[in-house]
Amino acid sequence: EPGSTVRKGAVTAMFSSQHLNPSTACSVGAEARILMVTVSQL
Repeated sequence: EPGSTVRKGAVTAMFSSQHLNPSTACSVGAEARILMVTVSQL
């Protein structure tokens, strides 16, 4: 299922960026939420 793969990738990116740089984690988290909303509307 493409949606779950995209969601998993977004979550993974969010967690990795939090470990690397807390300041970018916020923007990545926002992007992930937008991405999840977009995917759920497909």
